[in-house]
Amino acid sequence: MNHLRWSAVGLCVMALAACDSTPVDPAATGAGPDSSGPAGGMAVTASSGDCRADLASITSAEENAFILENFPGAAPSIGNGYWIGGFQQPEAESPEADWMWVSGDSFGFADWAGGVPDDDGSFGEEDAIHFLTVSNGGFGGEAKWNDLNQAETTP
Repeated sequence: MNHLRWSAVGLCVMALAACDSTPVDPAATGAGPDSSGPAGGMAVTASSGDCRADLASITSAEENAFILENFPGAAPSIGNGYWIGGFQQPEAESPEADWMWVSGDSFGFADWAGGVPDDDGSFGEEDAIHFLTVSNGGFGGEAKWNDLNQAETTP
């Protein structure tokens, strides 16, 4: 593992453990490589109290494994897990196109679940990434990435 990105308050998944979070539009927070905001500046908000943290940019299989091994809450035994710092440009022509990290790092590594990204959510276009535990008919399974609309919430 060469360079896992950490926020000032630690890895986002640690900060998010205490809040019900929804990612905020990166353009509104000054995040992303074409803005003047801080690298990794995608914000999260909480329904009660203030909660703000930088989401992790995961650029390698080693970084992905580190998060999953050291922060078991990032991907529960089944279902939706924490947000990570990947987002899709609004003008993307397909579900697979124009993904990027809030830090501006290259989106060369991905660990999508089978069949995603797919823009197949109840809120329409899915433009952010969260961990999802994929199960084969029971509890437990493999933690992968899923695209989800930023208007939806995860634990």
